[in-house]
Amino acid sequence: MIYNPKIRIILSLLIVLVASSAYAQQTVVKGKVIDAESNDGVPFVNVSFQGTSAGGATNFEGYFEISISQPVDSIEVSCLGYLPRAKAVKEGETQYINFQLIPSIHNLEEIVIVPGENPAFKILRKIQQYRDLNNMKSLSAYQVENYNRVQVSIDNMSDKFRKRKMFKSISNMFDSLQVIAGEDGQAVLPIFVSETVSNYYFRKNPEAKLEEIMATKVTGVGVENYQWLSQFVGSSFQVFNFYDNWVSILGKNFISPISGAGKIHYRYYLVDSVMIDDHFCYEMVVAPKREQDLAFWGTIWVEDSTYAILQLDLEIKKQSNLNWIEKIKIQQEFERTTAGPWLAVKTRALIDMVEVAKQPGFISKFYLSSKNIVVNQPKDIKFYQSGISVDPEAYLKDEEFWEENRHDTLTSTEKEVYHMIDSVKNLPTVRTLVDVIEFIVYGYQPVGKFDLGPYIFLYNNNSIEGHRFRLGFITNQKFSTNLILRGYLAYGTKDRRGKYNAQLEYIFSRKPWTKIGLQYRDDIDQISVTDNFFAKNNLFQFTAGFTSSDRLNNSLEYRIWGERMLFNGFNQIVMFHNKTFKPLGENFKFGYYPDLTDKTRVDSKFSTSEITLESRYSARERYVYTHLYRISISSHSRPPPVFTLRYQLGIKGLFGSDFQYNKLMFNVKQTLKFGVLGKSNYSITTGKIFETLPWPLLKVHKGNETIVSDPDAFYLMNFFEFVSDEWISLFFEHHFDGLFMNRIPLMKKLRLRTLIMTNMVYGRLKAENNVQIDDQGNDVTIVDDNGVVISESFSTLASAPYIEVGAGIENILNLIRLDAVFRLNYNDQKYLDVYPRQVHNFGLKISFQFRF
Repeated sequence: MIYNPKIRIILSLLIVLVASSAYAQQTVVKGKVIDAESNDGVPFVNVSFQGTSAGGATNFEGYFEISISQPVDSIEVSCLGYLPRAKAVKEGETQYINFQLIPSIHNLEEIVIVPGENPAFKILRKIQQYRDLNNMKSLSAYQVENYNRVQVSIDNMSDKFRKRKMFKSISNMFDSLQVIAGEDGQAVLPIFVSETVSNYYFRKNPEAKLEEIMATKVTGVGVENYQWLSQFVGSSFQVFNFYDNWVSILGKNFISPISGAGKIHYRYYLVDSVMIDDHFCYEMVVAPKREQDLAFWGTIWVEDSTYAILQLDLEIKKQSNLNWIEKIKIQQEFERTTAGPWLAVKTRALIDMVEVAKQPGFISKFYLSSKNIVVNQPKDIKFYQSGISVDPEAYLKDEEFWEENRHDTLTSTEKEVYHMIDSVKNLPTVRTLVDVIEFIVYGYQPVGKFDLGPYIFLYNNNSIEGHRFRLGFITNQKFSTNLILRGYLAYGTKDRRGKYNAQLEYIFSRKPWTKIGLQYRDDIDQISVTDNFFAKNNLFQFTAGFTSSDRLNNSLEYRIWGERMLFNGFNQIVMFHNKTFKPLGENFKFGYYPDLTDKTRVDSKFSTSEITLESRYSARERYVYTHLYRISISSHSRPPPVFTLRYQLGIKGLFGSDFQYNKLMFNVKQTLKFGVLGKSNYSITTGKIFETLPWPLLKVHKGNETIVSDPDAFYLMNFFEFVSDEWISLFFEHHFDGLFMNRIPLMKKLRLRTLIMTNMVYGRLKAENNVQIDDQGNDVTIVDDNGVVISESFSTLASAPYIEVGAGIENILNLIRLDAVFRLNYNDQKYLDVYPRQVHNFGLKISFQFRF
């Protein structure tokens, strides 16, 4: 022990000087790590001083701060999926250093696999053991306040594209943006941005969801109606739950890395254990066993006591069997609720679309922050009824409101986005490009308050009209957001007669949906092809117009209808319809007996007046609303069945109606998802007509003599081939997606997808309904050996159901679907001897579809 006071004072001074020297030598580095392509902050990046163990990780926004007291000369950052980088530091100073990381291929070869059981499997078993306890869906209810931001930008503008004269103004703007992006950054040109503050509610049993949008701010190139678009950019469409076996993204099901079947599809690597915000975590890397599978690459951090996901950084790569996508990236950060399960409090998603034919690509970024979490306080089921609601003053919030209610502060670049989009919108080149794209996709050309079209019906040709020309229109939101006028004028060069359609619709309320409509129409129809008011397949109707049909009729009709959603998922339509039917052409010699007891009187023209009641129900179905329509949004993971019941009452004598009848139809359809095995679509319809009627008023099963497929038509059945007064039909398809093609070496790069299908219908026709005479009363029927009546007019399905099967390849050039179909019956010689028209036993049908 030292007793000399002078020595003790000297030693104390030395200790203070050494400590002060050490403090003076401390090196502090603050900064941000961003993705060089998206310019977003990169979370969970390892940041350290080179040659030391001192360091840390970036937070969810990409920011970091590390310090050290020993001598250092550089700092390095590294993250799976990016090239590592290092920069020099100034020793003993506090400084700001930012990094731009360039994405790279995941390098899993550096991970060493040791003999024995994969240590990651032990962690995986624990995750699955506690999955239900950690899953937010185990809560009886929860609610959160969400802040959501969406931004869409143009990227990857090629030199060839930039040299085009019409895009020079955009090219100049890109040059300025490249300077801002920095040496390693990539310039992106924002064309859309939105911000939303909402309250999101979830109830488990019965399952129900509601998003109340309290404030929204939307601007974008070509975006004129913000009110309906704000419903799409809310947080409802950005919920990713990796505790489910399947995660739905862009309408596709991706297998979760922690799924019970995960070992079949993934390779797992336990690479480290780290401390994150006082939580000890296991760091686990996952990678698909097959690159083409719909699966994720990346890293998951698992909390060691609850085995819950604390944070994740996952990516879907270009090699996956997806169209138009360069990559999808999802990053999440979780917090534990007071009840135990964990909720994602921050989510960032990025969708990078590839350039097509050397055109610019697009990059979409989504950011979601959640706070004020309340759990296990379910509200009455009626509270969730609207699904999505928007506060009437949501669009009126000022900048002061946004400064106070954003969960995070915007960077200076993010604040500048709104000004940049306004600049882009004012470029004449951009306006022209937007108009061209809208015309191609929408089918109409905007002209002030009216949209002219659709262009697909501008020209057609048939045996009655010869060359047919048609011009139509529909009002847009500039005219009214509630009143909709639409119609067309048509003229045939052969019959030299004008045709027309005039239609008015008025939307009284969008919540609940309440609309009425009026229509007056005089035109030419093809039975069961163009005379269905509820059918919407324009391409099929267009191609059917060019077929050599000999059963065209003139329809003079008017209808009035009302539509209302009585409660969530249940929609009701009430319609009155009056129609006069008149056969056209020398080849359509149709006749019927107005009085079945008087065979001396024959007529070919008739009128009907009917009342239609239609009810449609689908659980868990939600809607978003435009100025014209409402768009159905069903559950992505478990789409519910859709039930439709339709009753039609014909009233004889009302406005000249010739018939009294009752018709009943019931349909159920659904999409069933089977994960990696694909998905099935089915539609089952049954119906009955109770009275005796002329055959055009019976069920004329929808055939298809065109090259284009129609989901409601039998591929190889002729037009007007079969008629029934009671029937049941099935349309079934199973889409394997890339299940088989992904495993064929020479085919998997083409990203083709396979499917199988079968369609069948069985029906009956009462003898009194099977009356087939011409307009002079002459019998045109033929009776086969079995007593089945067949004629030039139609056949019946009394002997057996009609069946066709087929297989198809879809995703040809990312757009085309080609089906090869075989007709299994009603094609033997006995049938052909009495049925005078040609029957095709095999056929190819084509369709076009935009799918990811």
